[in-house]
Amino acid sequence: MVQALVTGPALALANGKRLVNQSLSATLSEQLQKEMESFGECAASADFAEGIAAFLARRPPRFGADPNRGP
Repeated sequence: MVQALVTGPALALANGKRLVNQSLSATLSEQLQKEMESFGECAASADFAEGIAAFLARRPPRFGADPNRGP
């Protein structure tokens, strides 16, 4: 499990953690808006493109370590 977290898509993991932590203090509507924004941010990242490319090539993904890097 630790290996998956260390080598996973940093931006998506950070956003997921943030969303879970915020979920108890947000309304459903607010939370859904935050999740939509997070998905858009992740979909524009290089890690998202790498995940799609790896899936199509049937190989393990090689995600970067910088959650702020772009596509």
